[in-house]
Amino acid sequence: MNPHAKTEAAGGFVMRTASPFDIPLIAALHADSFAGVLAGQVWNETAVAEVLAMPGAYGLLAAPGEDISATGSLGAGNPEPAGFLLGCNGADSGEILSLGTARAWRRRGVARILLRAAMMRTEAAGIPRLFLEVAEDNVAARDRKSTRLNSSHTDISRMPSS
Repeated sequence: MNPHAKTEAAGGFVMRTASPFDIPLIAALHADSFAGVLAGQVWNETAVAEVLAMPGAYGLLAAPGEDISATGSLGAGNPEPAGFLLGCNGADSGEILSLGTARAWRRRGVARILLRAAMMRTEAAGIPRLFLEVAEDNVAARDRKSTRLNSSHTDISRMPSS
């Protein structure tokens, strides 16, 4: 997949595959997305780089906008992504390793758009299952999983709260 290929998405968001140049941006989004939630366990640039270096790993970025500029920026006139997804596809299953929405963009469908893109990527690769683990106290993710995704190959399980 072309790192700057756009995918039109519902709600006026565009997506692209993350590149190594996006590692600082993804680390900053992770920190913003999980501020006050992970008790200081947000992923820094080294952690993001290690994830993206794994075999089968990929990153997705979503931003408001209609087009990607010639420089590869997301959302013409609004280069700051609203959310990210880090995933990894293996031979038998895929897994969403981290998914976050910037606090300023919550409750606008960004995570749902990213999840659907990951599901499409997994299905296109012929992989039968995609896993997403969410914290037990992540009520927003747990309440929406069955009504919004409606995919037989996506398992969303609960991770005990810390």
